[in-house]
Amino acid sequence: MIVKLQTLSATHLSLDSAASLRDQWTELAGDYFMSEPAWLENAWRYKHVFEPGVREENWRGLVVTDMGGKLVGLAPWFAESQYGIWKLRMAGSGQVCSDYVQMPGRDGQELSVAESVANELLASRRRSGGAGAVDLIEIEGHRAESPQWERFFEVMTDAGWKRCSTDIEGSWRISLPGSWEEFDSMVHKSRRRKARRGIKLLEKGEIEHRVYDTVQAVEKIWPEFVRLHQIRREQLGQPGCFSDPAFEKFLRTATLELAAADRAWLSMVWQDQKPLAVLLMFDSSRTSFMYQSGIDASRMQLAPGHIINALTIRHAIRRGKEYFDLLRGDEPYKAGWMATRIPLGRTRLFGPTLKGRALHTACRLRNKWRNWNEQRKAISADKAQEEAVDED
Repeated sequence: MIVKLQTLSATHLSLDSAASLRDQWTELAGDYFMSEPAWLENAWRYKHVFEPGVREENWRGLVVTDMGGKLVGLAPWFAESQYGIWKLRMAGSGQVCSDYVQMPGRDGQELSVAESVANELLASRRRSGGAGAVDLIEIEGHRAESPQWERFFEVMTDAGWKRCSTDIEGSWRISLPGSWEEFDSMVHKSRRRKARRGIKLLEKGEIEHRVYDTVQAVEKIWPEFVRLHQIRREQLGQPGCFSDPAFEKFLRTATLELAAADRAWLSMVWQDQKPLAVLLMFDSSRTSFMYQSGIDASRMQLAPGHIINALTIRHAIRRGKEYFDLLRGDEPYKAGWMATRIPLGRTRLFGPTLKGRALHTACRLRNKWRNWNEQRKAISADKAQEEAVDED
């Protein structure tokens, strides 16, 4: 049952109007840089409009206001058409753009924002008589347990939409103590040894740790960051994000905008006047987020990843941050830095259309097959382990 919340109204948010609300939008984003206009507007402008079936006129943003006209929340949606199916997504959707995806809202009113946005989507459908109806709504990278999204899902499913949710890679966050010495004492001894080695190399002058936190500095060192990132991806047999020109333009523009607001920086370790490792960092009031990395793959014997992580975490602690967020990806190294996993999910809502119903059935069958396959693999692994024990 839906509990009635504060009455708000959601109306269309044009791109021009969104630009005039940037300061308020940034405030609503809170502790998550991926909800800020500097991130989402550039993701829309440089990333999404290059996707098949997406054009400028596909923008479907909504603005939520109270009875006095005060801005309370935003929902930066856009629509895309693929294979004759219309899908509604959040600006910034996709693995490389959205972690902790949300509809920015004022503290204490997030649920009202979710309800208002859902009701407006349903009302818009009724007003159009179903013309141009969306068959699918996809929310990628939301917290697995998000009260705001649960409220949105509840309103939509009560109106006949079908829900299909899956777990995706989690995000990982380190709770930072007040000093590096405290953090050093917390980590496992093997990680502690590697971190101390890096700091000793720094103190002896064998390496340098440089922080680039102005627009000019970030812009100047950007090509080296891209080069190191691509080297590592190619070594792993991957194309790397920067093989996509639209993505490179999006990330560069967003980073420079956030750097101008003192919320983006590059952390880089140098040895013999050559860059050894780099991290692209974004800041909010309480958190430093590690978005991307790059290392010189020809000098892996120095463990450059451990060195750059240790020095960057130490720098974040000195900046007074409460958290160091490693963002999405279940790489084993994250737990070694005392990070805690935060479950993320992908939810699809299927509309009351023939296409929507067919897509929902396909999603359910796919999830059942995936769960069965994972259970089969787990049973096979357990059996193999038992056989190994018997042989011993």
